[in-house]
Amino acid sequence: MYFDSLLLYCQKQLHTNRSSSASYRLLKGFKAIQTLQDAKLFQVQQFYGVYPNLTQKQYDEKINQLMKQKLLSVDEKSTKRIIRLTDRGEVKLQEYRHLLHFKLLNGMAYYKIDKLFQQRLLLFIQTLLNTQMNHFNFIPIIDSQPITDWVRTFYYQTKDNHDNIHLRLYEELVQLLRSLPDQWAAIFVDRITSYQTYGLNTFQLANKYQLATEDIPIIEKAIIHYMLTAINRDKQSFPILISFMKHQEDHMTLTLSAKKTLLLLKQGYSLDEIARLRRLKKNTIEDHMIEIALNDVAFPYEEYLSETDIREINQAVNETKGYRLRDIKEKLHDNISYFQIRLYLAIAKK
Repeated sequence: MYFDSLLLYCQKQLHTNRSSSASYRLLKGFKAIQTLQDAKLFQVQQFYGVYPNLTQKQYDEKINQLMKQKLLSVDEKSTKRIIRLTDRGEVKLQEYRHLLHFKLLNGMAYYKIDKLFQQRLLLFIQTLLNTQMNHFNFIPIIDSQPITDWVRTFYYQTKDNHDNIHLRLYEELVQLLRSLPDQWAAIFVDRITSYQTYGLNTFQLANKYQLATEDIPIIEKAIIHYMLTAINRDKQSFPILISFMKHQEDHMTLTLSAKKTLLLLKQGYSLDEIARLRRLKKNTIEDHMIEIALNDVAFPYEEYLSETDIREINQAVNETKGYRLRDIKEKLHDNISYFQIRLYLAIAKK
């Protein structure tokens, strides 16, 4: 039900402009500029990257299932394979809109941070509960060196205060879980590995709570996003949990190449100079600029777009009633480039 609702919502938002694979790339968290721009243009950024382990096979099977249920259908008028909601699908989506995950998910804001927070928390709990029972040869549930290193450091930094840390961490988690549905709170607890008891995996959780397997990752993401939001909103009430959010590396959704361009941009180089220094085409540097604009709310777009440019592009967008670059360009003067149109679209939904 949770996964179905996300697919229906994303298809509704994207179907008039994008092929059916756009929803897959969105939920998976592709770093492609088109995906990042779509997330903001069509107001689905809260679902960006919320299902990183989603496979193409899973996605295709679910789309076909929804089509068999007459909730989705192929848009025959389109030259691309665009999937749209049927009238029946619209009704079903309205039935789903009350579901809690629509309110809690915040994928773009917590991209990758959510995974770090959850893995640090689960491994620390396992470490604390086992070592308090003098059991030091347990098998870590997280096989990631950066996570292991962080937990080891935090463990030894707090070693003289573990009893208090244990109690306080329990109280903070209880405070957060009380606001969630009982089933969701139980799913979170059942994932925890303690002394001589391993947490349940996705399939076991789905079986225990009689949910679809693909719904479990959505519920877990929603829980973690809810926690991160609550902790950020009231840091003083969660002094232990906020520690698991500290010292996180930069997780802006930029490619490595775009980050190199950003570094040169901050040093005052022009786009032409950056292209020459990096031995890349100017179009590639412009792609990087769109990435940066999508991620940086303080991006100085005024350096590339005048107020007149913005008014003209905005009018063209309204007239075309869509975001197809070619259609927009045809309504503009020749002096406005495709880069400027894309930049406008990148900042328009901020």
